[in-house]
Amino acid sequence: MNFDKILSIIETATNAGPAFFELAELAIATFGEDDQAKLQLSLAAARNRTDELHGEVQDVLSEAAHR
Repeated sequence: MNFDKILSIIETATNAGPAFFELAELAIATFGEDDQAKLQLSLAAARNRTDELHGEVQDVLSEAAHR
């Protein structure tokens, strides 16, 4: 596997995250109050999972750099 290619893919995915969440916020605003609440909870869960995954990737990269 090519380390630089994997790192590039990770960086691309990381950069796409904020745009996705911004777009989701705009879309959520178009729904009624009850649906907005459900969608906000789902989006918050997605953000938490994204943060967890980001931390895991950082740990893997840090370990790889110290080998």
